[in-house]
Amino acid sequence: MLTAREFAAAPAPGGAVTVLVQSPAEALATAIASGRDEVDEVLAQWTAGARGLLQHLRGHRDRTVLLHADDLRADLGAAFRRAGVEPPASGLAPAPRTCDDPVLLTIVQAMLSQAPEAQRLHDLLLASCEPADGGGIAGTQAPVQAAAARWNTMRAAARDQARRLRDAGWRHERLQRMTAELDVALDVGQARQRELGAATSDLAAMRERAETSERLHAEQRRVSAELQRQAESDRERAGRDLAAARTECETLRQRVNALESRVRELEPLDTRIRFLDTDGEPCSASAMPDFRGEAGAVVRALGGAVDTVRIGQATGVAPHLGLNLLLSGVRLGAGTAADVSLRLVEHHARPGLALFDTADGHRPLARWEPDGEEGGRAFVLLVPEDGASSQRLAHMGSSDWGRLLLYVGAVEQALHQSAVSGRWPAVATALRGLLEATPRRWRYDAVCATPLQSGGLRVRFANVVWGPRHWPHVDIEWVDVLARPTEAWMSTPAGAREGRPVLGAVTPDADGGPALLRVPLQQTHPAAWQRLGPQDRHTLMAILDALPAVGDAGAPDPTRAVSAAQAARSMLAQALRHDRREQQRQVAAGLLRRRSGGNGR
Repeated sequence: MLTAREFAAAPAPGGAVTVLVQSPAEALATAIASGRDEVDEVLAQWTAGARGLLQHLRGHRDRTVLLHADDLRADLGAAFRRAGVEPPASGLAPAPRTCDDPVLLTIVQAMLSQAPEAQRLHDLLLASCEPADGGGIAGTQAPVQAAAARWNTMRAAARDQARRLRDAGWRHERLQRMTAELDVALDVGQARQRELGAATSDLAAMRERAETSERLHAEQRRVSAELQRQAESDRERAGRDLAAARTECETLRQRVNALESRVRELEPLDTRIRFLDTDGEPCSASAMPDFRGEAGAVVRALGGAVDTVRIGQATGVAPHLGLNLLLSGVRLGAGTAADVSLRLVEHHARPGLALFDTADGHRPLARWEPDGEEGGRAFVLLVPEDGASSQRLAHMGSSDWGRLLLYVGAVEQALHQSAVSGRWPAVATALRGLLEATPRRWRYDAVCATPLQSGGLRVRFANVVWGPRHWPHVDIEWVDVLARPTEAWMSTPAGAREGRPVLGAVTPDADGGPALLRVPLQQTHPAAWQRLGPQDRHTLMAILDALPAVGDAGAPDPTRAVSAAQAARSMLAQALRHDRREQQRQVAAGLLRRRSGGNGR
């Protein structure tokens, strides 16, 4: 005879077998009562045994007898015989006893409510059990009624026990809360007692401080009265001293104003002294502007002059060397005389000139674009052999170009006339040579364009310098510039001074007005281009090179100005090509003449 759990653990029997079915509630109650904690494992084992028993019962129903343990509590052997089964010869063990603890049963029922599979398996096993008394339904009513009465009694006892447990738990929780509140109240009382002790100490200290403060206030009132009497006396004496100080301050202010005025008068002189830092006598400039070469011609044409040149100290360390100079009484044309501070420099054996502005705001060049500062004074550095300086020199206006030649010529002449030895006279001469070797440009200070009703433009260049030549202004009437931008008629450039034509080979027309010149001269008119001559062709191409600036000259119609600039560039390119052809023609003609002369010999 096996229980359901033993049947699951035992191997499949070969003969007849009798199995006692125990409910899952009794299995759980017995496990809990015996002290086992693995209730989930117990329930899982019971469920597995029940599944195995039902599977065996379906295959071997004729050799398997199921008896429920609740029906066999009194006499297990008699129950076997009533079921038609012979008790085993080895004797019968008593049926497992059920648990009578109502609380434990309540807990077990709650656990089984969460295991519907175990309840379903128990119902199937219970339906498959053999009736123990063989009396049918009538024979089972008495045990069922007795079991129901016992269940009601147990349920009432369980409810009473649960109520008592709830009451006891509630009273225990209330007692714990009261204990916690009592602890908190005790802590608060102790804290307040400590605060009371501290407040008592503070009160005593405050009382002591109040007494001390009262004594100090009395002393303060006494001292204040004494100080007030002293202040009255001091106020009267201070009033007398203030009146005397105001009189003296006014006298000092007048003296300071006079000194500041004198300082402002002497400040330029102080700047020159600090820049020069020398005790040498100034070099006479009575011979200026009697310079040689093209530079002298430009300076004389622009009316440049310098009164004196003061030579200062040398500065710097190789390869960056310099010599400070101060030019006094510098003037160009009708401009006012001014002083110019400059420095002759030699950077990596390349000569140059640094020009400084003055404290009164005078700038040595009209177009002032400083390269840096030294001692709070801005300066412009010009080294002709430097790329940036060469571009600046190429685009320099006529007045600034004349000023630069004047400064360099005056410095060169002063250094050669003075007792200065060493490298500096040669540096000044080399700098003047580099400036004179700069490619000629059509230099001017301003250009303006006025539209003509015929569709052309009247262009005026102001203060023109071309090589050693100078004109106050040069006028050009650019005819039909927009209708035929690559081939336009242009009036002969007319200078402002009589007897000094811009193009010497072109004479005015019969009416005395400027002759019209077709630019570029096409190959169909070689005589006209040859009649200009090399110097006039060079001058004409320089003018064409300057005409694109008309686009920036503020013409009334920007579109016309841009078209004029494009036309000038196109005409210059064609003129250059034609000039190259003319040069090639002249070379070829020379070669032919030389060959024909050789044959003649």
